[in-house]
Amino acid sequence: MFKVKVYEDGFEVYESKYNDLGQAIEDYARYRDRGMAEQERLVALINPDGDVIVKKSLRNLHST
Repeated sequence: MFKVKVYEDGFEVYESKYNDLGQAIEDYARYRDRGMAEQERLVALINPDGDVIVKKSLRNLHST
């Protein structure tokens, strides 16, 4: 079973499980920015073997 988990500012805010890798990748890909997080969002795609792919979005601290 594949999983997608989303963490915002260190708190898990979403988890979904998939039998199909394609569906899991599609869900993982829809997270493109920081969302509602104040500082950071981590999105993890976890395969049945426990391997994890993570992408991290951070707040732009250098805005003008």
